[in-house]
Amino acid sequence: MNASLQPTQGREHQESVNTPDGSLCVTAIRERAAVHRAASYNGRDLGAHSRVAAMDSELAAIDSALADFRRDRNSLILAAACPPEILSSIFLFLADLEPNYYSDPDEYLELVTRKPRPRQGWMKVIKVCHSWRAAAFADGRLWTTATTTMGLWWTREMVRLSKNFSLSLDLRCTASPGKEYYPFTLITKNAHRLSRLQVLCSARGGERLGSLCKEPAPMLEALYIFVRERKHQLPDDVFAKHMPRLRELYLHNAVLSWDLLPGLRLTHLTLTSNDC
Repeated sequence: MNASLQPTQGREHQESVNTPDGSLCVTAIRERAAVHRAASYNGRDLGAHSRVAAMDSELAAIDSALADFRRDRNSLILAAACPPEILSSIFLFLADLEPNYYSDPDEYLELVTRKPRPRQGWMKVIKVCHSWRAAAFADGRLWTTATTTMGLWWTREMVRLSKNFSLSLDLRCTASPGKEYYPFTLITKNAHRLSRLQVLCSARGGERLGSLCKEPAPMLEALYIFVRERKHQLPDDVFAKHMPRLRELYLHNAVLSWDLLPGLRLTHLTLTSNDC
């Protein structure tokens, strides 16, 4: 049959016929979309919910195939050829230059009131390609700062990826006392390797400080606690009164027992409150 006499099958089919051989996957996707539309028009579908479920299943398979395709493509670029140990060294320098959390006390008030977007910092490299992501995930030194600003799933992953290296925790405390507070359990479980702890509390979250970790913290060098409103007492036996390496102590609206101070060898001490 002459091509000009063939019946019209819709713009989607016409575009697929003219698609270059290198875009067969695009052709297949368009044809599947046309099949779903045709089923809908012909009344053969089992309802919107079933149709959406079927399409979601196909889309998930397509996304998975495209991810593999992108991985193969990215493996051919120059950046992917860099050895993992070189990538790790570069990423470590970047982590020093662009941390994945806010550490300046001058920013604390804004962090608990306006809640700015999480700081990705050096972690942007894991979005570049598979080889970069694999190199970053394999080096525990890159994950020694775990923050809750990106969600608890990422917090757990950071702690896991840090392996047995010393750990710095950046926690937000916004919930009122009640059930066990997961971020605080992280402190207790990792007190033995905790090197830096930063806890920023909302007005209600400060009430949880009474249950702060009571396990020894032999590696802790810096403790920063900020409460937005009202003074809150820290436990008298916080960290079992064992923080032999503590050098930096910053407390805003948080009260530490004076009995603990003589046993500390502080080089930096900052005590402030809303009354100051």
